Amino acid sequence: MNTILFLSIVSIVSSFAIAYLSLRFARSEEAEIVNEIQMKYPNSIYYG
Repeated sequence: MNTILFLSIVSIVSSFAIAYLSLRFARSEEAEIVNEIQMKYPNSIYYG
């Protein structure tokens, strides 16, 4: 297998894994962050 192709596939898969893990982490932390944003900026609307 070509080394450059293999490295690009590995980097794409790892970036998808990092994005998935950060999304799961963000969903668990989302309520606290939204509460902090609404306490700091009560007039702003949060789209999530």
